[in-house]
Amino acid sequence: MERKSNTSDLYSKKEAMFEMANNGPRKIEVLVPVNDEDAETIVEALNFKGKACDLATKDIERSLGTVQAKKLKPEYNAKDTVQKNIKLG
Repeated sequence: MERKSNTSDLYSKKEAMFEMANNGPRKIEVLVPVNDEDAETIVEALNFKGKACDLATKDIERSLGTVQAKKLKPEYNAKDTVQKNIKLG
């Protein structure tokens, strides 16, 4: 008998709660120039806060090669919203 994991369901619920609290889904956009070989590839993290951005983009950046420059958004210095439910008693 095959047993299904609820991990993806739990992730989906947590991600949905995050999206409601932070005005949209987390996305990573990779802009690759098509007709200009000298243009830079841009990796942009959307709806991330704090170091979550670094964690989300590090593998992509490593795959693309050397990072020439990094421009941090104001959200980088914000703390990620975490909701904790604590039951007392």
